[in-house]
Amino acid sequence: MMKVFRDRSSRQRIILALVPLAAIATPSVPLVAQQQPVPAAVSAPVAPVATAPAAELNRAFVRDQTWLGAVVYGPSFATTITSEALGWTAGYLVMAGGSFFAAAELSRDITITEPMRRLANGAALHGAAGALVVGGLSNAGAKTTAGAIFLGSLGGTALALAAGKGVTDDEVAGALFGADAGSLVGLGTSRALGGSARGAAIAALAGMAIGAPLGGAYVASVPYRVTAGDVGTLWSSAAIGATAGYAAIANSRPSQATQSGVLLAGSALGLLAGDRWMVRRYDHTRADAQLVSLGAAVGGLMGAGVSVLTGASKDRFSGNTAALSAAGALGGVVMAERFITPLADAGRKIGRIEVHPEGVLAAAMRTPGAHTLLQWTF
Repeated sequence: MMKVFRDRSSRQRIILALVPLAAIATPSVPLVAQQQPVPAAVSAPVAPVATAPAAELNRAFVRDQTWLGAVVYGPSFATTITSEALGWTAGYLVMAGGSFFAAAELSRDITITEPMRRLANGAALHGAAGALVVGGLSNAGAKTTAGAIFLGSLGGTALALAAGKGVTDDEVAGALFGADAGSLVGLGTSRALGGSARGAAIAALAGMAIGAPLGGAYVASVPYRVTAGDVGTLWSSAAIGATAGYAAIANSRPSQATQSGVLLAGSALGLLAGDRWMVRRYDHTRADAQLVSLGAAVGGLMGAGVSVLTGASKDRFSGNTAALSAAGALGGVVMAERFITPLADAGRKIGRIEVHPEGVLAAAMRTPGAHTLLQWTF
């Protein structure tokens, strides 16, 4: 009879144990051949994972929701109910203050994790942005658009709290990156094809909806590890690729469609380069990603300054300026990587199979008890 056991460690362990159907050992069997039953599953010592205390996460969630109440929930709710100044102020104060009490009460009923907190913040802002686009596309009035923003932001928060229980911080970062990148791709594609402003807005909204799950799937499915910090470095590589691509056409006075297409293609190449040279090789933390972005920005500004000082730039933004900015940003990324020395990519191990000879021998001798035959760690 075959049983499968799983522990609750970060690396699941499957232990295959064989339990004889009948014990036929007799007193004549040597005692040395007897084996005491062993536990069905023995968890190996697991290094403690540093996580924020639950009370600290609850406080952070309440703080974030209060800020959202002040800048998103409150204004949109107040605009929805009235346009009169006194009524608007009253509605704003009620909703902004109510966000604090609602979040505090909600944090008592459910367990808030760091991924859930980050996803709730991002989903609220993306829901509000999406509702704003929909309101603009439908030529709705201020009250209707504000109501859509209010419902979209609250709906995004609720969806994040419901769907964020089983996701990791890395997957949240990938989903939010995918939503932002997808909206930019949709916008750039529409512009490159000569679409109207209405078509560009629709494309951006569709890109956001499609990009979010794709970003999460990218983090979860690739054969190498993608951390939240790795995702953050992709913005720098995409910006460098777009700037380098624009350098090739900056002096030719390109049309808007050509500019959009080149920027889109350059960004895509930059993402591929970032994935190949940074994400696959290293495991960046969020702090690492911030320094990489800072290095790219500083290096890009230095490149642009060199272009101006040397007289290579006669226009406000020429091809030479774009090329030197891209080169400087790339140099800044290289220097930042050398400074922070990120950890090597841990990868996604397929697994390790171990054979336990003592368990095989005990099972062959039909010794009573559960005996470990194979152990697969992954």
